[in-house]
Amino acid sequence: MKKTFFTLLITLVLTSCGARYTPVVSTTPTNQINFATDIPREAMGCAYGLLWFPPFSNNISVTEIAKDNNFSKVAIVDYQSNFYLLFNKVCTVIHGE
Repeated sequence: MKKTFFTLLITLVLTSCGARYTPVVSTTPTNQINFATDIPREAMGCAYGLLWFPPFSNNISVTEIAKDNNFSKVAIVDYQSNFYLLFNKVCTVIHGE
């Protein structure tokens, strides 16, 4: 019974769904950005997970968040991770126009 339980647990960990992250390849130095005028909008997408497993709900892709919120230009991408007692929350925050 213990072997079955641990096999099931390991299988669940290895096959759990993960969140989609968009790698940032084009960067702009933030010292050239006036945060008061150049970045008028902000949008956030969050995903949730249980214990230490990867997030399994919602979409935290930069392109999906920008498309859903009608962004024409994304200036800054930020990631936030919050770990609570039994679950975690991972958010992608985009700033732009």
